Amino acid sequence: MNVHKWLTVSAILVLVMLALTMGLTQAQGPEPPEEYVGAEEVGAAAVVPGRIPIQGRLSDAGGNPLDGSYSVTFRLYEVSTGGTALCTSNRTVNVDDGLFSTYMSATDCDIDGRQLYLGISVGSDAEMTPRQAIYSVPYAWSLRPGAVISTTGYPALHVESTNTSGRGLRAYASATSGANYGVVGASKSPDGFGGYFYNTSESPNPGFGVAGLHPGYDAGDLGSWAHPAGYFGGMIGVIGLSKDSGGTGVLGLIDDATGWAGMFTGIGNGVRISVPAGKVGLEVIGGTKNAVVGTEDGARLLYTEESTEVWFTDYGFGQLEDGLTIISIDPIFAQTVNLEQPYHVFVQVYGDADVYVSERTAASFEVHLRDGDPGVAFSYRIVAKRVGYEDDRLERAPQDDDLVLNP
Repeated sequence: MNVHKWLTVSAILVLVMLALTMGLTQAQGPEPPEEYVGAEEVGAAAVVPGRIPIQGRLSDAGGNPLDGSYSVTFRLYEVSTGGTALCTSNRTVNVDDGLFSTYMSATDCDIDGRQLYLGISVGSDAEMTPRQAIYSVPYAWSLRPGAVISTTGYPALHVESTNTSGRGLRAYASATSGANYGVVGASKSPDGFGGYFYNTSESPNPGFGVAGLHPGYDAGDLGSWAHPAGYFGGMIGVIGLSKDSGGTGVLGLIDDATGWAGMFTGIGNGVRISVPAGKVGLEVIGGTKNAVVGTEDGARLLYTEESTEVWFTDYGFGQLEDGLTIISIDPIFAQTVNLEQPYHVFVQVYGDADVYVSERTAASFEVHLRDGDPGVAFSYRIVAKRVGYEDDRLERAPQDDDLVLNP
């Protein structure tokens, strides 16, 4: 049977219709059927259905409206003529006085931002021509939860806010168990970036490339951490704040045995760690703290000496006069250590002499000759407890269950 088709493609969410003119006059279709409105209407907690709503009109060769049930096939193509359908949806529609309302199922179709075209055929009739180009409204489904945006162009997605207090992108994750990520970035390029963020503001107010905030903070708290009156001053590339008693401001993870969980490189200084007195500034679990130095035989590692207590050390030189000298402790060094508690003094003579140390006070100590050269030169090392950490010794660490310590 030869029929003329008049169809209208619409999107439920925004109630905008895109005309697909296959006939001579436009017709208003009936209300959408119960099968994709009502119980599955999109709400705040609902999942967007993978469907393109369609309304249409069927008439015979003389233009008379038809009644009854008809089999209709919908296809999506990436070309206006020819080609192979990306996906096909078969529907049986009920036609009343020429009008029907149905939908195309597109759950198995790759709607990723390309220009697509809709082809329609009724029963065994050939597909109508020309195909209808699919415009912006049905493409809203391409940003459904779980959608993938893929392109060979650049960029794959551009999000921009021109509001002076606007946000370019806001992402939430609300998983009740397991991993819960607001944003995940990944790159397959060996020199690419999983995430690349920067701030172009020239304002003296705080600027951040990335700001990660525990729910206990709000955006206003960022000002207390940066310029003009802030904790660090200047613009900051990445900031992470947490108010949880066991929380972490910034976490870096790596599965590659030769990679780095975090790396900092610049033409200025490297890393600054600032914590209150009595707190731990740096912990290294299962590894070493190294200095990398250049030699004629290439870069070499020098290792930090570890201690059971928190000591500060100063070195100096001295010389006996008639078998005695008084060494004054550097007053600046004295402000960093507790010299009211016992401290160590180690002496190395440079000659034929035997010496000993006495009268250790907060300001000085004495070196005496026991036997030998009364004018011998020497060097000394003084080791004292750091102020605020006098009682720390082999403190228990909270990482008893760490996989590095207990694989």
